[in-house]
Amino acid sequence: MATLNQNKMRKTARIVRGFALFIMAGIPLFLIAFWADPIESRLGSSQTLDSLIAGGYVSAETFSMLDKLTGSLFTGIPAAALVVAAFFIQRLMNLFAAGTYISNKSVHYLRAIALSLMAFPPLSILSETLFILAMTLGNPPGQRLFSLGIDAVNLIAFLFGLLLWMITRAFEVEKERAEEHASII
Repeated sequence: MATLNQNKMRKTARIVRGFALFIMAGIPLFLIAFWADPIESRLGSSQTLDSLIAGGYVSAETFSMLDKLTGSLFTGIPAAALVVAAFFIQRLMNLFAAGTYISNKSVHYLRAIALSLMAFPPLSILSETLFILAMTLGNPPGQRLFSLGIDAVNLIAFLFGLLLWMITRAFEVEKERAEEHASII
Protein backbone atom coordinates (compact mmCIF):
# COMPACT_ATOMS: atom_id res chain seq x y z
CA MET A 1 0.00 0.00 0.00
CA ALA A 2 1.47 3.33 -1.04
CA THR A 3 1.73 6.07 1.54
CA LEU A 4 0.50 9.61 1.02
CA ASN A 5 4.05 10.86 0.33
CA GLN A 6 4.63 8.13 -2.27
CA ASN A 7 1.38 9.08 -4.01
CA LYS A 8 2.41 12.74 -4.06
CA MET A 9 5.81 11.80 -5.46
CA ARG A 10 4.25 9.67 -8.17
CA LYS A 11 1.81 12.43 -9.11
CA THR A 12 4.64 14.98 -9.24
CA ALA A 13 6.74 12.57 -11.31
CA ARG A 14 3.90 12.23 -13.82
CA ILE A 15 3.61 16.02 -14.11
CA VAL A 16 7.37 16.46 -14.59
CA ARG A 17 7.39 13.58 -17.09
CA GLY A 18 4.73 15.32 -19.15
CA PHE A 19 6.61 18.60 -18.98
CA ALA A 20 9.84 16.87 -20.11
CA LEU A 21 7.98 15.30 -23.03
CA PHE A 22 6.60 18.73 -23.94
CA ILE A 23 10.16 20.14 -23.91
CA MET A 24 11.51 17.27 -26.01
CA ALA A 25 8.84 17.89 -28.65
CA GLY A 26 8.78 21.65 -28.24
CA ILE A 27 12.45 22.48 -28.77
CA PRO A 28 12.60 21.22 -32.39
CA LEU A 29 9.27 22.94 -33.13
CA PHE A 30 10.58 26.12 -31.51
CA LEU A 31 13.65 26.00 -33.77
CA ILE A 32 11.45 25.75 -36.84
CA ALA A 33 9.34 28.70 -35.71
CA PHE A 34 12.48 30.54 -34.59
CA TRP A 35 13.89 30.55 -38.10
CA ALA A 36 10.59 31.08 -39.95
CA ASP A 37 11.20 34.85 -39.93
CA PRO A 38 14.98 35.19 -39.58
CA ILE A 39 15.00 38.99 -39.62
CA GLU A 40 13.09 39.16 -36.33
CA SER A 41 14.65 36.17 -34.57
CA ARG A 42 17.44 36.18 -32.00
CA LEU A 43 20.70 34.32 -32.41
CA GLY A 44 21.71 34.68 -28.81
CA SER A 45 21.85 37.21 -26.06
CA SER A 46 24.33 39.60 -27.64
CA GLN A 47 24.03 39.29 -31.42
CA THR A 48 20.89 39.45 -33.53
CA LEU A 49 20.43 38.98 -37.21
CA ASP A 50 19.03 42.52 -37.32
CA SER A 51 22.34 43.93 -36.06
CA LEU A 52 24.26 41.83 -38.60
CA ILE A 53 22.07 43.34 -41.32
CA ALA A 54 22.19 46.87 -39.84
CA GLY A 55 25.98 46.67 -39.62
CA GLY A 56 26.18 45.71 -43.28
CA TYR A 57 27.64 42.28 -42.55
CA VAL A 58 24.71 40.37 -44.09
CA SER A 59 22.31 41.50 -46.78
CA ALA A 60 18.61 40.90 -46.12
CA GLU A 61 17.96 40.65 -49.85
CA THR A 62 20.43 37.79 -50.32
CA PHE A 63 19.35 35.83 -47.24
CA SER A 64 18.71 32.44 -48.83
CA MET A 65 17.12 29.20 -47.72
CA LEU A 66 20.62 27.80 -47.23
CA ASP A 67 21.32 30.64 -44.78
CA LYS A 68 18.10 29.80 -42.92
CA LEU A 69 19.05 26.12 -42.83
CA THR A 70 22.54 26.98 -41.62
CA GLY A 71 21.10 29.15 -38.87
CA SER A 72 18.67 26.50 -37.69
CA LEU A 73 21.36 23.80 -37.72
CA PHE A 74 23.79 25.90 -35.70
CA THR A 75 21.01 26.81 -33.27
CA GLY A 76 20.12 23.13 -33.01
CA ILE A 77 23.56 22.18 -31.64
CA PRO A 78 22.98 23.48 -28.10
CA ALA A 79 19.27 22.65 -28.31
CA ALA A 80 20.25 18.99 -28.69
CA ALA A 81 21.83 19.11 -25.23
CA LEU A 82 18.54 20.38 -23.80
CA VAL A 83 16.57 17.64 -25.57
CA VAL A 84 18.94 15.03 -24.12
CA ALA A 85 18.50 16.54 -20.64
CA ALA A 86 14.70 16.46 -21.03
CA PHE A 87 14.89 12.82 -22.20
CA PHE A 88 16.83 11.78 -19.10
CA ILE A 89 14.51 13.83 -16.86
CA GLN A 90 11.63 11.83 -18.29
CA ARG A 91 13.46 8.55 -17.65
CA LEU A 92 14.28 9.62 -14.08
CA MET A 93 10.65 10.53 -13.44
CA ASN A 94 9.61 7.10 -14.76
CA LEU A 95 11.77 5.57 -12.03
CA PHE A 96 10.33 7.91 -9.41
CA ALA A 97 6.77 7.14 -10.51
CA ALA A 98 7.55 3.43 -10.13
CA GLY A 99 8.71 4.05 -6.56
CA THR A 100 12.44 3.65 -7.24
CA TYR A 101 14.21 6.68 -5.82
CA ILE A 102 17.82 5.76 -5.14
CA SER A 103 19.29 3.21 -7.53
CA ASN A 104 22.08 2.82 -10.06
CA LYS A 105 19.74 3.98 -12.84
CA SER A 106 18.63 7.11 -10.99
CA VAL A 107 22.27 8.04 -10.33
CA HIS A 108 23.07 7.42 -14.01
CA TYR A 109 20.13 9.55 -15.18
CA LEU A 110 20.98 12.40 -12.81
CA ARG A 111 24.58 12.35 -14.00
CA ALA A 112 23.43 12.43 -17.65
CA ILE A 113 21.14 15.40 -16.92
CA ALA A 114 23.99 17.24 -15.20
CA LEU A 115 26.41 16.57 -18.07
CA SER A 116 23.82 17.70 -20.63
CA LEU A 117 23.27 20.96 -18.77
CA MET A 118 27.00 21.54 -18.37
CA ALA A 119 27.49 20.85 -22.10
CA PHE A 120 24.90 23.47 -23.09
CA PRO A 121 27.03 26.62 -22.48
CA PRO A 122 30.09 25.62 -24.52
CA LEU A 123 27.87 24.30 -27.31
CA SER A 124 25.85 27.52 -27.29
CA ILE A 125 28.93 29.71 -27.45
CA LEU A 126 30.44 27.57 -30.21
CA SER A 127 27.26 27.49 -32.29
CA GLU A 128 26.72 31.27 -32.14
CA THR A 129 30.33 31.90 -33.11
CA LEU A 130 30.22 29.39 -35.98
CA PHE A 131 26.93 30.80 -37.25
CA ILE A 132 28.21 34.37 -37.33
CA LEU A 133 31.41 33.21 -39.02
CA ALA A 134 29.43 31.21 -41.58
CA MET A 135 27.13 34.15 -42.34
CA THR A 136 30.00 36.60 -42.90
CA LEU A 137 32.60 34.28 -44.40
CA GLY A 138 31.86 35.34 -47.97
CA ASN A 139 32.25 39.02 -47.13
CA PRO A 140 35.38 40.91 -48.18
CA PRO A 141 38.15 41.46 -45.60
CA GLY A 142 37.13 44.02 -43.03
CA GLN A 143 33.49 43.01 -43.33
CA ARG A 144 33.83 39.58 -41.71
CA LEU A 145 32.64 39.23 -38.15
CA PHE A 146 33.86 37.10 -35.26
CA SER A 147 31.70 37.22 -32.14
CA LEU A 148 32.26 35.35 -28.91
CA GLY A 149 30.05 35.93 -25.89
CA ILE A 150 28.98 34.35 -22.65
CA ASP A 151 25.59 35.27 -21.29
CA ALA A 152 23.75 34.70 -18.02
CA VAL A 153 21.74 31.77 -19.39
CA ASN A 154 24.96 29.91 -20.15
CA LEU A 155 26.33 30.55 -16.67
CA ILE A 156 23.08 29.55 -14.97
CA ALA A 157 22.84 26.33 -17.02
CA PHE A 158 26.41 25.42 -16.13
CA LEU A 159 25.93 26.18 -12.43
CA PHE A 160 22.66 24.24 -12.34
CA GLY A 161 24.39 21.29 -14.03
CA LEU A 162 27.18 21.50 -11.47
CA LEU A 163 24.61 21.52 -8.66
CA LEU A 164 22.95 18.42 -10.12
CA TRP A 165 26.37 16.77 -10.34
CA MET A 166 26.82 17.35 -6.59
CA ILE A 167 23.31 16.02 -5.89
CA THR A 168 24.26 12.95 -7.91
CA ARG A 169 27.21 12.43 -5.61
CA ALA A 170 24.84 12.63 -2.61
CA PHE A 171 22.64 9.97 -4.27
CA GLU A 172 25.71 7.74 -4.74
CA VAL A 173 26.67 8.07 -1.06
CA GLU A 174 23.10 7.30 0.02
CA LYS A 175 22.99 4.28 -2.30
CA GLU A 176 26.24 2.98 -0.80
CA ARG A 177 24.87 3.48 2.72
CA ALA A 178 21.67 1.64 1.83
CA GLU A 179 23.67 -1.26 0.38
CA GLU A 180 25.87 -1.37 3.48
CA HIS A 181 22.83 -1.26 5.74
CA ALA A 182 21.18 -4.08 3.75
CA SER A 183 24.31 -6.24 4.04
CA ILE A 184 24.44 -5.77 7.82
CA ILE A 185 20.81 -6.69 8.32
